[in-house]
Amino acid sequence: MRFILWAVCLAVLAGLVGCGGGGGGDGSDMAVLATSADRSISILGASDAVPPGFTLTVASVAQAGAPALPAGASFVAAADCGPDGTVLNKPVVLSFTLPTAMAAGSKLPLYLLKNNAWEDTGIQAEVSPGGRTATAQVSHFSVYALASAKETTVHANKGFFFSTGLETASAPNDLYYAVRGTGVVTFNHGAAKAASSGYDAITQATAGGYTPGNVDVQAGTVLLVQDMIGKYYKMKVNAVSADAVTFIFQAIANPPAGTARVDMETVFYGPTVLVATRKPDWSPDGSRIVFEDGVRSDVWRVDATAGAAPVKVTEYSDQKWDDGGAVPGWINGNQMTYYLGWIGDNDKDMHIMLAGYNQAQNAPPPTILHRFNASDLGGTANSAGTPEILSVSSDGQKVFAIWGNGDINNFAGAYTLNWAGATLAVTKLTAGIADGMVSRDGNEIVYQKGTGPAGQIVWKPFSGGTETAVGTGMYPTWGGDSKTIGYLNSDGTGYVVYSTQTGASKTYALPQGTAIQHPALSWGGKKIAFRAFGGANTGIKIGTLVD
Repeated sequence: MRFILWAVCLAVLAGLVGCGGGGGGDGSDMAVLATSADRSISILGASDAVPPGFTLTVASVAQAGAPALPAGASFVAAADCGPDGTVLNKPVVLSFTLPTAMAAGSKLPLYLLKNNAWEDTGIQAEVSPGGRTATAQVSHFSVYALASAKETTVHANKGFFFSTGLETASAPNDLYYAVRGTGVVTFNHGAAKAASSGYDAITQATAGGYTPGNVDVQAGTVLLVQDMIGKYYKMKVNAVSADAVTFIFQAIANPPAGTARVDMETVFYGPTVLVATRKPDWSPDGSRIVFEDGVRSDVWRVDATAGAAPVKVTEYSDQKWDDGGAVPGWINGNQMTYYLGWIGDNDKDMHIMLAGYNQAQNAPPPTILHRFNASDLGGTANSAGTPEILSVSSDGQKVFAIWGNGDINNFAGAYTLNWAGATLAVTKLTAGIADGMVSRDGNEIVYQKGTGPAGQIVWKPFSGGTETAVGTGMYPTWGGDSKTIGYLNSDGTGYVVYSTQTGASKTYALPQGTAIQHPALSWGGKKIAFRAFGGANTGIKIGTLVD
C-alpha cells in the first residue's frame, strides 16, 4: 500500500528559501527532495534527512475515494508520498500550492489517517506571506490531511452536535441557538468558557471553568467548548443575526492531564445486560461490583476484572415480582444489600434485603435486614416506592435514602434511617438533595445539593450539624476509611478525591472523550466503578486512580 498525503489548501513551493509556521525550519540547507508530476506538491529538506538507499516520491491524488474529514473541516487536495512508511533522519517540509489565495499567517490543521479515520496531529501548516503556499513539517511519511475551516450555520431554535457537525431540531444537543437581543448560544448539554487567546493559537483546551448555560456571542467571539460526550473544541463566531449564528470550529486536545490520571478498563458491555442509571458499588475487598439492571428490577454482580460475565443476584418475574431488587450496595462481610418493596400479598412494608457474596438468582435465599413502613417516613401507610438512592453503613444499621419527587405516596425527599437504637429513628433532610451516601462507618453523610454538574457537594455528621463544603460536581461517594469523598468534577474532565480530615482535594484527569455516570469510589480509595453509556457500549467500567 502506498502512503497517501491528503491535503486541504495544499501545493508546491518551488525554490522555497524559508518555511515559517508548522516548524518549517530556516531554509538555509533546504533542497527539493521530490516534486509531483503536476508540480503542485513538493517535499523539501536537507539531503541527509533521507535514509541511505531511499528515493522519495510524491504524486497528487484526487479527492475521490478519500475518507471524509472530521466535522468542521474542508478537503481541498491530496498527495501520495513514498516509499511507504519511511521514517526520516530529520524533519522535512511539505509545501503545497493553494488553489485560491488565503490570508498570510493563517493556520491549517494537519490530520493523520488511522484505521480509515482522521486524527488531528496537533501540527498546523502556515500560509506564506504571498498567500499562495502552505508549509508544514513532518518527520515520517503517513496518510495526512491538511484542512481549512468549514463555516457552520445553526439557525434560530435549532441545536448542534460538534462531534457530527449536524444541525438538529431535537434535544439533547451540545449547543442551541436562541435569539435574545443580538444572539445567545445556549450550551444546554455541552459546556463552554471564553478563550484566553486567539482562535488560530489554540491547540489544547485549558483545565476547569467550563459551564453550561447561556453565552452572549457576537462576530469574533472565541470559545472553548466541551461537548456532551467529553470532547473539546475551539469555536469562533463569524456572524450573528436573528435567524442564525455562523461559526467555525475544530477539535482540540484535552486539558493537560499532569501526573494524576484515571486509567480505564472495561468490565463488560451490553446490550445483553443493561445497566440502570444508578450507582454501582464495590465489595469491601474490591473483588466484585454490584449494580441494578435497566430493564427489570433485578440486582446483578460482576467480578471486578476486565471481561468478567455478570451474574444475576435476584430473579424478577411478572409472576414473582417480589423476587427482584433495586438500588444495591455492599456492607461488611462482603454481603450485598438491596431494596425490595412489598413481599407477597400480606407484607406491606418496605424492606432492605441482605444477600450473601455468592447469591445467584435468589439462591441461597436472601434475608430481611430491615423493614419499615411508608408511615415511618410520613407517607401513606402501607404504600411503597423504590428509592432513587440507597446506601447502608458497613454495620448494616444506618441508611441514607432519597425518594423521587414523582412518588405519589407523600414521602418524596432525602432521609436518614437509623436502626442502631431500640427503635427506628427517621430524619427527613432539607429539600433539594439530588444524590448522596452514608459513610461506611455510619458517622457522616455526603450529599449533592442541586441537580446537574453545578451541584454543591457537602458533608456533615449523620446525627446532624453543620455542613462542610467539598466542591462542585456530581455523584459523591465515600471510600472505606469514611474520611475520603470522591466525586465527578463540574466539567466532567476529572475525578476529585477530597479528604474530610485536611480539606484538601486532588483531581485525577479522565481520558479524552470519556463520559461516565455514577462513579463509585472503592473501599480502598484507589479505584472507581461507573456506568459507561452509549448504545452497545453501555456497561460497567473500572478506573484506577494513578498518582
